[in-house]
Amino acid sequence: MAKVVKMPRNDAAKQAASVMKGCAYIVEGSELRMECRGCQYSMDAPNEGCMPGIRSALVAHPETSDMVLLGEEHVWIRERGMETLRSLLSAERSWEDFRSIVRSLPCFRPLPAEKVARYFERTANGHFELFCSGEGRRCQDCLKVQGDALGLLEGGRRQARRSLAADRFRITEVSGGGNR
Repeated sequence: MAKVVKMPRNDAAKQAASVMKGCAYIVEGSELRMECRGCQYSMDAPNEGCMPGIRSALVAHPETSDMVLLGEEHVWIRERGMETLRSLLSAERSWEDFRSIVRSLPCFRPLPAEKVARYFERTANGHFELFCSGEGRRCQDCLKVQGDALGLLEGGRRQARRSLAADRFRITEVSGGGNR
């Protein structure tokens, strides 16, 4: 994701600040401006600690095409970076959905928590296999649910990797940089 240092605007925000998941933000046109000053994650933003606030803001305002994280050094995330960010959030949402589906499988036997935890660990490491192979006709619905969930998870993961690979080597030139 490209980071660009950007000076803040002096004009007043047209919309009131919103607070969601502890992160204040305003939307000006198609730009989402997040208030990161005073946050423990601001020096290395955007990072994993920023994701809940960013996710909430992007869900509330999907029309935004740019984002500025206002901190000691302002970070500007533009179109391609926003696509990558949305792709990562989508993959994260796919993983959360997958975990929810596996925990609520319509199995006629109780699912041991340890077995479920080991399965999630294997899946997180890239092993896309069914949780259970089933025992005949009564398991067909469960197997279909498992297969569909794995397909969605794998699709979200592929999309996120493609977006990151396309954006990883992009270099953004910033005018006014320091001397070498």
